[in-house]
Amino acid sequence: MWWHGPPMLNALTDAEDGPEIPDGELPEMRAGVALALTTPVGRMTIFDRVSSFTKVVRCMAYLTRFARYIMSNKTKVVKGPLAAEEIMKAILLIVRMVQHEAFQSEIRALRDGADTKHRLNGLKAFLDNEDGILRVGGRIKRAFIPYDSRHQMILPAKHPITEALVRHLHQENLHIGQKGLLGIVRQRYWPLNVKATIRKVIRNCMVCFKANPLKTTQMMGDLPSYRIRPAPVFSNTGVDYAGPFWIKSSSTARKPFITKGYVCLFVCMQTRAIHLELVCDLTTDAFLAALRRFTSRRGCPKTMRSDNATNFVGAKTELHELWQLFQNQYATKNIISFCTEKGIDWSFIPPRSPHFGGIWEAGVKQVKHHLTRIVGDRKLSYEELYTTLTQIEAVLNSRLAQTIQVTILQ
Repeated sequence: MWWHGPPMLNALTDAEDGPEIPDGELPEMRAGVALALTTPVGRMTIFDRVSSFTKVVRCMAYLTRFARYIMSNKTKVVKGPLAAEEIMKAILLIVRMVQHEAFQSEIRALRDGADTKHRLNGLKAFLDNEDGILRVGGRIKRAFIPYDSRHQMILPAKHPITEALVRHLHQENLHIGQKGLLGIVRQRYWPLNVKATIRKVIRNCMVCFKANPLKTTQMMGDLPSYRIRPAPVFSNTGVDYAGPFWIKSSSTARKPFITKGYVCLFVCMQTRAIHLELVCDLTTDAFLAALRRFTSRRGCPKTMRSDNATNFVGAKTELHELWQLFQNQYATKNIISFCTEKGIDWSFIPPRSPHFGGIWEAGVKQVKHHLTRIVGDRKLSYEELYTTLTQIEAVLNSRLAQTIQVTILQ
């Protein structure tokens, strides 16, 4: 360890240290910047300029034929239309060029046998020894299906060739939808992020856009007061018919008689609760009997609303009887008379305005939804069908009035 420096340092004076240089006269030292110039690998011009997959394949096939002609010293002349083998070789050549452009590091790692992680590890990708194509691996090598279906050719996402291929298969298969197009693409190819590419192709397809235009939404008006103001259940009620349904006279007889039956639906305008009554015909007496059963169980409503008679004009045969019921002045008079005695105010929706009765039309749809799944084409007896309607009524009245958001912790 040295406690002091050499003696010569102590002998120096301030004058010998050298002249002082003012700060303003210091020489400027510019920092040097090191640049590394690289040339990015660009796409093939043919891939960017041609939007049709068929044109790209045919151009590549003709170029391959011309190259073969030049390499054979102009002795092997092939004329005429392209053969199927030439088209297939052109497709393999295009796929191989695209893969060498997009998957350079992955192909190098697979050739060297390096155990490195890359984006194709999940596909168990391998290089085909015959054509040098990067393909999907798997456990179905012994499957009795085409080789391209067992090991699909991998294509990059967001590449012009990938989009052109998906667009070509979409048009070739009569503008098929997303799920069907996905299955067709996966028969030979495995593009990365293919679902996004399919959605983009179908969204930009003009033919599909014209066939499925964006529908304008109707600007709905305010709900009437009887729909949103608190009131007892069934105090404001809507009524409608559903049917006809076939009813057999007995469930035990060998050859029972088959008759028509109808469902009379009462719906609460506030809560959408429903009440179902089974009637055997569309007479006034049958409806009044159903109305008496309803009022005896649910109480007398303040107002009753139903379709106007003109809504059934031009309807099918099974609805023509409904039109006759509402068109019959005697029947309407009896119904209004009964409602007047019970203190019920009956009103009809405006003519040719079925959207005013959307709440009971939705109830009819929900009842038919369950009937078609439970009954199907079977013919039930009166008791069986009435029991089924009671069960459907219980199910529909057990619906939640509002969706409940439940978290994982809850």
